[in-house]
Amino acid sequence: MLTLILAESALEPIPPEIAKNNSVKKQMHRNKKSLEYFLLDKSIHFDAMKNLKDKHKRGRPDLIHITLLNIIATPLYKNNLVEIYIHTINNNIIRIHKNVRLPKSYSRFELLMSKLFREKIIEHENKKLIEILDTDLDGLIGKTKPDIIIGLSSKGEIKECRQIAKKLEEYDRPLLIIGGFPHGDFGQNMEKKFNEMYSIDKEQLESHIVCSRMLYEYELNCIENKYT
Repeated sequence: MLTLILAESALEPIPPEIAKNNSVKKQMHRNKKSLEYFLLDKSIHFDAMKNLKDKHKRGRPDLIHITLLNIIATPLYKNNLVEIYIHTINNNIIRIHKNVRLPKSYSRFELLMSKLFREKIIEHENKKLIEILDTDLDGLIGKTKPDIIIGLSSKGEIKECRQIAKKLEEYDRPLLIIGGFPHGDFGQNMEKKFNEMYSIDKEQLESHIVCSRMLYEYELNCIENKYT
C-alpha cells in the first residue's frame, strides 16, 4: 500500500494575526461570518499576507483542491491502493478516507475545508470521510511505519517517474512525499525525514502535475507486476 502525503500544504484557516486587515474584515462583513469560516487565500488576502512567515508557500487552497481531484480520480485510489494525507503548513494532518467524492466546485471545496478546520471531521451517515488527526507529521510517520520515504523536490536528483515508481514498488509500505505549496522548497526539517530525494523535471512543477505523473507510473508498475 502506497502512502502519499502532500506536505507543507498551502491549506489553512485565516491566521488571527491578519484578522484586522481590511481585506479580511471586508470578507467577514460581506459574508456576515466570523474569521474561522474562511481559508487563507492569496487571491483575496494578498495585501494581508505581506508580513506572514513563508508567505510564498501559503494561501493556495485551490492548488490542494486541484491536486486532490486528480488523486481521487485515479484507479489507484478507487481500488484502495493509496492512502492520502495532507500535512498543512501548520503541521496539521488531514486524512482523506476511502471512497470520498470531493466537490468539483472550488467554492464548495472551500466551504468543506473551512468546516473541517472548525469541526475536525466530515462524516456522512456515520462514515468518516475527511478528518484532522490528533497528531503531527512525525506521529503519522511513526504510525504508518514506512519502510522507505521518498521526497520529490526540485533540489533532488533528477530521475524519471517510472524509475521512482519501480523503486516504490520494491517496498511493502512506501511513503511518497510531495510538496503542497506553489513556490519554494521543503524546509530542512522536512528534508531530513527523506531516505531519498528526487526531482522529476528540471522545472518546478505544480503539485497536481507531479501527483498525476507519479501515480500513473506507479499504477502501470502495479499492473505490470500483477500480470508477470
